[in-house]
Amino acid sequence: MAGLVRPVLAQQETGWAAFTDLQSQHFPYVRASVAVADAAGPMIGLSQKNFEVQEGETDQPVTDFTVQFLENESLRVVLIINTATSDHTLAEMKAAVLSFLARLQPKDKTALLTCGDKVVLEYSFTNNTEALQAAVGRLSRVSGNAVLYQAAEQAVEMLGRFSRGRKAVIILTDRLDAGTPPSSTELLNRFRESGVSLYLIGFGEQVGASPLARQTTASGGQYFAVSQAEQARNALLMLEKTLRQVYQIQFQSRLPADGQTHPLKIRLVTDRGQATVQGQFLAVPGEVKIIPQGIAAGEQVSGQVRLGADIISPAAVQSVAYFLDDELLAEVTTAPFEFAWDTTTAPAGEHFLTIQAVDRAGNQGKVRLRIVVVPPIRLTVSVPDGQITIGEPATITATVDTLTGIKFIEWLWNGRLLARQTAPPFGVRLDSRQYSPGIYQMTIRVADPLEHIVTEEVALELVAPPPPPPSWWQRVARSSLTRAVLWIGGGVVAGLLTLLVAVMAAVGMTRYQRNKCIRRSGLEIINTGNVQCRYRLYAEDSAGQLAFAFRLNGTFLPPEEETLPAPETDTPHRLLPVSRMDGSPSGTRQKIQQVDAVQSRAYRGVSTGTQWLSGLAQMLGGTTGRQIGRFSDNITRQAVGIDRVIRTQTQRVRTVEYFRSRVSGAASRGAPAVGEPSPQKAASTHQPVIPATRTVKMSGTAITPPIPPGDTLRLELIMIPHQPFRTGNYRVTITSHPLDVPDAVPVSV
Repeated sequence: MAGLVRPVLAQQETGWAAFTDLQSQHFPYVRASVAVADAAGPMIGLSQKNFEVQEGETDQPVTDFTVQFLENESLRVVLIINTATSDHTLAEMKAAVLSFLARLQPKDKTALLTCGDKVVLEYSFTNNTEALQAAVGRLSRVSGNAVLYQAAEQAVEMLGRFSRGRKAVIILTDRLDAGTPPSSTELLNRFRESGVSLYLIGFGEQVGASPLARQTTASGGQYFAVSQAEQARNALLMLEKTLRQVYQIQFQSRLPADGQTHPLKIRLVTDRGQATVQGQFLAVPGEVKIIPQGIAAGEQVSGQVRLGADIISPAAVQSVAYFLDDELLAEVTTAPFEFAWDTTTAPAGEHFLTIQAVDRAGNQGKVRLRIVVVPPIRLTVSVPDGQITIGEPATITATVDTLTGIKFIEWLWNGRLLARQTAPPFGVRLDSRQYSPGIYQMTIRVADPLEHIVTEEVALELVAPPPPPPSWWQRVARSSLTRAVLWIGGGVVAGLLTLLVAVMAAVGMTRYQRNKCIRRSGLEIINTGNVQCRYRLYAEDSAGQLAFAFRLNGTFLPPEEETLPAPETDTPHRLLPVSRMDGSPSGTRQKIQQVDAVQSRAYRGVSTGTQWLSGLAQMLGGTTGRQIGRFSDNITRQAVGIDRVIRTQTQRVRTVEYFRSRVSGAASRGAPAVGEPSPQKAASTHQPVIPATRTVKMSGTAITPPIPPGDTLRLELIMIPHQPFRTGNYRVTITSHPLDVPDAVPVSV
């Protein structure tokens, strides 16, 4: 990243310091994060007086800087676990490491190494704590010796690629390295060059004698001697907190933004020790943005114009220069960096104005605008568009802008003076009736008190007036399209009206005929017995052309429900009234099939008709469409009602057929002989087959409420023809059957 460079060696004195972050992408502002420690551990409570900052190749002192103590630095950690140990010690190490991983944040990066006879990378740098915890949980004890030095060198190499964050190597072990250790200076320099701190958590006293334990303090780290898992966990949790503690130093560099790297040296001076850390930062050139004020690209300017600019730069603005066509107009070095420009000193026409700004870090920016310098007098003439018809009024106007006022404006028609004006509004009204057709020249001449004169000429064409155009109704009447539209529209309207009248007549006739054909008759049910009793009523006609309903005090009595065997197949049947069938099974089946065929054809005809009427209703819409739609719905409901009546009657026939076949079968088989086992007993192991049943409502039936002895119940019998437009005389039979008197005989009238 621009402005962020890798810190170099921290010069060790009696303390320790290391860069954890060094940024200059917003140069000249530089920000450095420094971790400091001494033999007792991280130093806290430091202030600006404990730091000295120098920049550049000549170590220029920086006096104006800020110091802030932060406790939320990002971490770059390599965990090294010695797995060449006992199962008990390894379990304690794993428990402590799991607690440490649970405290990490998404901005942290952690890697996991194990060592026995060799170093194994268990998991590379990641911020996925769940994956790291799973990797720790999978660790198991290995045999061999712990190659701790090799693991530490590999960890330092892995951390060397990071330029940000607090870098540390944490080793957990219970024994010394079996190999030959490198020299103390060599290993320490590797840690210091990479800005890495070494922390050692030793299980047992013998680890403290390791050279690694003696080098932890010199690298800015620490050695912890523990004897159990809880102590190791506490040490790691304390490390997670202290590693995040850094001092952030910010200052504004006085070096130029030349795009080069420059050294930075920060010296720590405390009563507990001294340390110096050195690094390099990049003097990143920044962008200077200029927003012109008082003028815009493409603008026309005249007179005196105040030029200015809003400038956004990395450092404070040092100067602003204004150029016209690359010639310097002025250079301003004080805020607000404005300049008053007299445009009369520039020739009229198009020019390029350049505004250039420079900040104290040497960053530059400029903006280039195309502008137009207008003359002292600006004349705008407005004339009628196109030709001027003789006899029509024509007005020519002029707008004049000047810096010093107007002395006069003259109007000349083919060189002849028409008018002379000295005050607005400026314009002439041309009487075209006194001129013949042709092209004429209008000249407008304007002068100001300084004797500046502007002249503009426009050509005007006068034409003879055209013959009067036909009126609009004449144009419309003569149009062939109009006549065709009228013929087609008239035919469509006539057809629609005819169809509407026919539909409305059909609807009205159907309603009238239905109401006309409905017959009502009074019916009295007399209980001549000596007990309160309900009666089952059933009405039917000889031709099967009527539907019946019983009404008591304005309320229809519900039809009787009957439980019947379910049909053998799912195929719906077209039913035939009982009164129309003969008594033989074969004749019954033949008539049922005949009625099925007739009813299928009738249903197809009704369905086609209702679909046609529904489509017509959707096409017409409005009140007419709704009436046609209701008519179609009524036809559909009537067809459904008729089908329901026929289904009930035919189902009765099928029930009779069913029981007749069962009785015939039983008679043909005969009774068992004396002494023979009963067939039922012989088949006692088999469950009887119970036919499926269903409940249907019987059309033309009703159950009366209970009638006390000697009372009379008055009902209303309503007879509705299935075909309202068909007349005929039908014999109606009404049957009354007492339900609460055993062995009662039905009565029919």
